[in-house]
Amino acid sequence: MRSLNSKFGPPNKSGVVRKHIARSLIGQAVELLVGSHTIVHGVVTNVMTEAGTPKLVVGGARYDLSQILTTMPASLDRQLHSAS
Repeated sequence: MRSLNSKFGPPNKSGVVRKHIARSLIGQAVELLVGSHTIVHGVVTNVMTEAGTPKLVVGGARYDLSQILTTMPASLDRQLHSAS
């Protein structure tokens, strides 16, 4: 009987790290770059995996980790926006 690692190869360590990072962002306020001129602001509500790549769910849409510009606790984000 073959082990899981020998059948499929060693796990992709960078992929595992990306999934952990994505999950740690649930509940965080983020700003994401969409296209070259659009910034989306919202709170990460979930993480989904598409083709083995984690995607952040913000406002019902999915975004890649590479689109993140900033992150902060949602409570701090609310304080900053209510002060403006």
